[in-house]
Amino acid sequence: MRTVLRQHLLDPLRFFAAFVANPRQVGAVLPTSRSAVRDMLDLADVPAADLVVELGAGTGVQTGEILARLRPDARLVAVEIDQKLATALAKRYAGDDRLQVLADSAENVAAHLDGRRADVLVSALPFTSLGRRAAAADPRRAAPSAGPAGRDGGDPVLAADAG
Repeated sequence: MRTVLRQHLLDPLRFFAAFVANPRQVGAVLPTSRSAVRDMLDLADVPAADLVVELGAGTGVQTGEILARLRPDARLVAVEIDQKLATALAKRYAGDDRLQVLADSAENVAAHLDGRRADVLVSALPFTSLGRRAAAADPRRAAPSAGPAGRDGGDPVLAADAG
């Protein structure tokens, strides 16, 4: 209980520190709220997914909720460009073998997927971190590793501007 409370208090501070260090890269002062994350993930069939990719994992608000919905035999690849946030995220979920945390740019995610395509792509990348052309583009085109439309014919790409 004490560790959970500590993480709950430290996460916004870590996120804010990352924002101060590189505001265009982080794009928000605080992480996305848990209720917003739940509402967003309700739009995807995470329990049916074999591979979920999370871009802009930050402090793990989305990561924890994705893992709670993910099957025991599925895989989550969480990408976070900020090394300190990625390290804290990997440490937090160190006991969960379904999770692979990458301290890398989302642009390089395909190199880590062994030729596989994501069933669900969750993005919390701030639009301020994208170039003008990428920000104006259809988000599905910015996600080359996303698979075809979701199992129910829906869009597998979920996006929430970090904030």
